Amino acid sequence: MILILASPDDDHVAAVEPELRRRGASVLWLDLAELPARAQLSVAHEPGAPARPLLRVRDTEIDLRLVTAVWSCRPGAPTPHADLPTGMLRDYVRQETSDAWIGVTELLDCLWLPGPRWQELRAGYKSLQLQVATELGFEIPPTLVTNSPDDFLAFYRQHNGNVVSKTVHNKLLPAGAEAGYSSYVLTETVANRDVAYRDAIRYCPVTIQPYVDKRIELRITVVGDRVFPVEVHSQWTNHTRYDWRRADHHHTRYQIHQLPRPLARRCLKLVERLGLRFGAIDLILTPDGRYIFLEINPNGAWLWMERTTGLPIGKAVCDLLLSREATATQTRVPVEARPTANPATPPPPQSSVVAPPLSAARRSGPRIPATVDAALQATLRYLLRLAHGGISPAEAATGLQRLARRHRETDLRLVWEIEGYLGSVHYDALLRLPGA
Repeated sequence: MILILASPDDDHVAAVEPELRRRGASVLWLDLAELPARAQLSVAHEPGAPARPLLRVRDTEIDLRLVTAVWSCRPGAPTPHADLPTGMLRDYVRQETSDAWIGVTELLDCLWLPGPRWQELRAGYKSLQLQVATELGFEIPPTLVTNSPDDFLAFYRQHNGNVVSKTVHNKLLPAGAEAGYSSYVLTETVANRDVAYRDAIRYCPVTIQPYVDKRIELRITVVGDRVFPVEVHSQWTNHTRYDWRRADHHHTRYQIHQLPRPLARRCLKLVERLGLRFGAIDLILTPDGRYIFLEINPNGAWLWMERTTGLPIGKAVCDLLLSREATATQTRVPVEARPTANPATPPPPQSSVVAPPLSAARRSGPRIPATVDAALQATLRYLLRLAHGGISPAEAATGLQRLARRHRETDLRLVWEIEGYLGSVHYDALLRLPGA
């Protein structure tokens, strides 16, 4: 049985779980937020006998010794029962439940993705990442982690004031506790005016690095023994120049990167040394062709890269969960470097979406009726108008209803996603074909 630990609305799991079931796997999708209020955990220890961990959830009892693989994909925190008062008691219950669960996970003899919980936590500390990366031969930027105003000022002067600040760990900041949302603290340049307030550093440690010029940035996803390198063209806009996480994934340019083989092996070794089977590594490719290591996210997102480049990352996750040892397949991503005439020259802007043209899809699939084809073309034109017109979701939905009345043979629906940082809207049209 494969145990998936994730929130019920996790889009990565939603993309992979159906494929696991299609291949015949028995899958339990559990959010740790169900513990302890809506699920029960028990571990029986007897002298001279192995421990027997049991999980009871949704009227089902699961012997956790039968689990062959665990995929921990950013599950929620344990949720105390609503009958308990707020404050320290709920925090205590939450921590006790979390510790009980971590203790149980150490009893499971199975494959873990990204790795056993304590290994995943350990791998998230940036100082350890930088030390291991240096030992493996990665080039890293000079880095200072400090809450000393004097040490910060000396580092700032050493690098002529051209430095950036980062967090010590990629934890979420509870920006709106009442509304129930959190936010990242992103990379920021240290301005001259910030130096005047350097004494505030004594309240909380901060990470300081010199700014590194970028040709492109790389997000390299490692799944088992497979490497999926993707270019993030963050330097085409000032909005993402210092931190590509500000990007709107629907508009940023992404491409598959031809990673040099020695560097790909180094990425695999880094994930292994941290006790993981998965990792999302961030590198900078400088204008003069140097690869600079920044950090590794033990549980980084990858679905947006798969959708924009066509890389089979989800399939690699399936393969790994279904086998205690990752096996080579025909979908292994080549990591050889392809020589170019001038590797320091940035590539021109281009679309990175890997998808066959509509005409090719028509030739290879069943013939599309003319009425459906007309609805497709009209819907595509409508989506283009939405993309360029800055139209609100309410107006967009009303417009699609008018379009649907003209094409009653096809069930047309509109869905949208509002980007939290920019407030921009991404639209998708859903078309149900007749008889489907």
